[in-house]
Amino acid sequence: MSFRSASYMASLRLLKVGLDPASCDAVNAFLKIFRGHVRRAQTAFSLHADEVAILERLFYKGKNQHRSSLFWQRVSEMRRYGHRLQEMRTCDLSEALRISFYGEEATMSAKILKGAWTQYPSSSRFMYTLKQLRTCHHLIEKSRGRLHDIYHFFTLIMRDRAFMQLTLTMVAIASRLDQVLSQVDNIVECLHDECRQVFQVLHSKQARRMKPLTSYSIGNAAPDVKSTTLALNEQFLDVGEDEDIGQSTDRTATPTPRFSGRNMSPLATVEDAAYATFPQLGSVSDPGPHSLDISIGNINRTGQFTASAVNSGISVKKRKTPEDDHKHNPKSAPVKTKKSKKKRDEIDDIFG
Repeated sequence: MSFRSASYMASLRLLKVGLDPASCDAVNAFLKIFRGHVRRAQTAFSLHADEVAILERLFYKGKNQHRSSLFWQRVSEMRRYGHRLQEMRTCDLSEALRISFYGEEATMSAKILKGAWTQYPSSSRFMYTLKQLRTCHHLIEKSRGRLHDIYHFFTLIMRDRAFMQLTLTMVAIASRLDQVLSQVDNIVECLHDECRQVFQVLHSKQARRMKPLTSYSIGNAAPDVKSTTLALNEQFLDVGEDEDIGQSTDRTATPTPRFSGRNMSPLATVEDAAYATFPQLGSVSDPGPHSLDISIGNINRTGQFTASAVNSGISVKKRKTPEDDHKHNPKSAPVKTKKSKKKRDEIDDIFG
């Protein structure tokens, strides 16, 4: 190692001795929490690598057959985003930041990581790590957006039922990648927030340049959805006093229609002559007469409906049958014709 490189590395080493006790406690808490986040990130990225490996095998298996189709272009795009995320090596970057608190000897022996930390990285190291985590976060958001579009495209082409088995496999991979990326994104946000907090403790002046990863990071609560919706409704429903919007009527104030026992339509009004109530017929034992006035033709019919009137005054006619008509008019009755006998000849007499 040359003198310049050695002096440069020495300048990057900031010893623990120059920190106050509060900063040391903050670093201790950071290393403990950051270690758990790194392990979670390693697990999530390993799941992502497995899905990308399966996609890689399927891609090369059907590359020659489906190369020019739109379906395969979506598969290639999904594969490209997966490889780009793996190439960032976010887990190695985060682990390198944690190891930098223990010195270069920690890379040689894992036992040193179990001991106490002796130094802390420079501001440039923190800024580089934070920028890479921010880039990883934006890449994950972009990947998830494209995965949603690709998943929708796959579900549409399933209607054609062409290469159904391959299409279903790609749909499953796209859905699985989206689930894994949602977990990875949460872990990356946690890594970024923890790094930014300890960066503010160790390098307060340089940390002012770094903005939080999201607008709702630590210390900033997300807005209430209900209050925002109510504010928008009040804004759009605000009507001036001069504008005529009609008179509102309370439902409880409107009288409910009441119908009697007569045969009256519920939609009829009192003034409507077409829906005038008709007098009801009396019972069999009531001998009182009832009149029915029909407006068309001005026909008045009066009848007395009693048991004696029914028995004496009303004659019931039977239904006519064709036989009755023939009895009154014998000429119209059909005449039965006798069948003529066949004449027998000599051959019939011989053979019987």
